[in-house]
Amino acid sequence: MKREQLEKHLNEKVKVQLFNGDIIEGYLRKTGEDDFKNNPNLYIPKNRYFLTDGGLNCVSCLFRVSHVVKIQIDKNIKCCPYCGSEQYYIKQNFKGTCCYHIRFDGKETENGDLWDNASFKNTSKYAWCSYCNKRLFELDN
Repeated sequence: MKREQLEKHLNEKVKVQLFNGDIIEGYLRKTGEDDFKNNPNLYIPKNRYFLTDGGLNCVSCLFRVSHVVKIQIDKNIKCCPYCGSEQYYIKQNFKGTCCYHIRFDGKETENGDLWDNASFKNTSKYAWCSYCNKRLFELDN
């Protein structure tokens, strides 16, 4: 596996098979990240990877890219692994025309059909946390 292939899954929930046959699950992280400044074992080594429980708790050994035989992505996360938010967003462009209804007295009126004639296109291939804005996972095509 190449470093670029592995690093595109940083901070995603993954299942990793190592060269010795071990299969480990968790959120892929890289040594040297600011989140781990207070843990020299996870901050000082260069070009090593490990898995966390979704927070800052390491649940695996340190490993190199060359140790990874196979990686699977788990897209069934229930909340943001960074902040716990239960919402995420997808970046999209949209275009179209609509009829925006307004009452003469200035009060709100029903505009439920506002988006019926709009077309949407994803502008990013990732989902992002609605609260902390961190990248969560890669979308299916």
